[in-house]
Amino acid sequence: MAFQFSDLSILIVDDDPSIREITAAVLRKLELGRIDTASSGEEAFELFKKHNHSLIITDWQMEPIDGLELIRMIRRQDNGSPNAQVPVILSSGYCSDDAIEEIRASGVNELLVKPYSADDLIKRVVYVLNRPRKFIKIENYFGPDRRRRTSGEYEGPERRQGEESDG
Repeated sequence: MAFQFSDLSILIVDDDPSIREITAAVLRKLELGRIDTASSGEEAFELFKKHNHSLIITDWQMEPIDGLELIRMIRRQDNGSPNAQVPVILSSGYCSDDAIEEIRASGVNELLVKPYSADDLIKRVVYVLNRPRKFIKIENYFGPDRRRRTSGEYEGPERRQGEESDG
């Protein structure tokens, strides 16, 4: 592996205490350096500012700040976020096409659909950590490149333009 689990810290965010505890118990098997938990987006952001975690796993549906708003706060660079490029896994049981579009637009790295198994959780964590995505910034988006495959052939600023341009 490209990293040592003992050097990593994870922040688990969920308003359901049993989900936080189960998730933490599963991740303890990886012998991580630090596991913190938070019951709200506000608490999570304060912990993240203090500890600059290596990875964040957050639920979507929380009050008053949900998981998507937490991700937006993390990705901003003008509000004290210590690492706008930290990998974030969002967990949700609500995954319609519209929801997935909203999730992708928030800057999430990966989606973990509830209910999920311990194996699914560990695989997703290892995947996100072993295969970091390049971050991009465009007019209304800052987050990981949504494309899973990249081509070494492309060299220009506009990926959808043809090879020759009239203008």
